[in-house]
Amino acid sequence: MKVAHQFKQIADRRAARSLFEGRGARTQPLSLLQAVYFDRTERAKAIIEADPGQVNQQDPFTGLTPLHVAIFRQNVEVVRALVAHPRTDINLRDGFNRRPIDMCVYTRDEEMFLIVVGRTHQKELLELNNTSAVSHIR
Repeated sequence: MKVAHQFKQIADRRAARSLFEGRGARTQPLSLLQAVYFDRTERAKAIIEADPGQVNQQDPFTGLTPLHVAIFRQNVEVVRALVAHPRTDINLRDGFNRRPIDMCVYTRDEEMFLIVVGRTHQKELLELNNTSAVSHIR
């Protein structure tokens, strides 16, 4: 009986452990994803600064990037940091063929939506801003 109880405790601990926890060097490239998944905002921003190669790292199972996850988790601070980073590929698709902007259907946060749209359609927005309203009236 005691062995069965110990086995259950071990199984419960393993089930509670995250996908990334305790995997050492194999998951170090996924530390930004882990921070974003668990809403560890300050840690995520520190990793973006220290290891920018992780900004486009994709979850090995779903293909989600840190930006996809941050949008889904409604973490506007991390979204802002990722979108502002020059190495972030704003059009990188996940395993379901969704771009980060497609994840905006999960948000009601207007600021987050505008941040993502602003970067995704940066060229188009610049063209709109450079075209005067008067030229369209003529």
